[in-house]
Formats: sequence, structure tokens, C-alpha cells
Amino acid sequence: MNTQKSLIAIAFLGATVLACNNAEESTPEETTPAVEEVAFVNKEGLLQLNNGAKWEANPETTAGVEKMQAQIAAFEEMNLPEDVANFKQLSNGLNTTMQGIFDQCTMKGASHDELHDFLVPIKGNITTLGGDDLEAASKAFSDLQRQLSQFENYFE
Repeated sequence: MNTQKSLIAIAFLGATVLACNNAEESTPEETTPAVEEVAFVNKEGLLQLNNGAKWEANPETTAGVEKMQAQIAAFEEMNLPEDVANFKQLSNGLNTTMQGIFDQCTMKGASHDELHDFLVPIKGNITTLGGDDLEAASKAFSDLQRQLSQFENYFE
């Protein structure tokens, strides 16, 4: 099971990098002074601020995260019984929104890396939410609420 989750995470990261790299037309890359490049060291899987400041997210990413937050809130407000079918339906909607974020990704560099550190656990919980284990789906729902609420703490 852990191997399957690892393979899913690796495939997700690969697809995300490819989607983000292909989302923008080819343009000459702007060069950043070397001082800025070494000022931040990404720690894979650990969401960090940009030397104490929030990262700039592209508007499509911000809109996508806000849409997922709204989907979670609307689901909770419906006060549906916790069952696998309801969680699967929510998972399908969240997956569609997540795919939209990937398709419209134009972020590059360290902010892009931090966005991945933010989205990877969310993607994993969306997958769990759509599974057949009610207890795991319920926990994933709670984790998604907490994770999505952190966006404003790290991105603007």
C-alpha cells in the first residue's frame, strides 16, 4: 500500500512538473541574480515562507485554491451523512479543480517548488477521500480543511 502511494505521489509530481512547464509559451527566460537564487533553499515536502515573506502565486492558482476551499465549505454546509458515495462525489469535484490549477500553472522557480509542497499532500488526501475506506475518507476531509486553510499563510 505504501509503495502504491509512493508511486502515485511520484507520478503526480512528474505530471505536475510537466504540466507547469508546458503551460507557458516558450519565451526567453529572465535571469535572476545569483544572490537571489541561493537565498532560499527548498526543503522538499516542507512548506516554507520566502525568507519570512509569502510567495507570489499566479491568479489562476489562487482562484483554484479558493474554489477548493468553497467546495469543502459547501459540502460541510450540506450536512450530508458521512458515507463513501458522498466523499467520492466531493473527491471528483476537487480533482477537477486541482487539474485546472495544474493546467493553468505558470509559476516558476522557488515559488513553484513551494506550491508543489503545498499541493502534494492535498492531492493525496483528495485521492484518499475518493477511496472505499470511510474512516480514512473522513480523516482526509478534515486534513483537507486544515491544509487548504494554510494557503493564505504562505501565498499571496
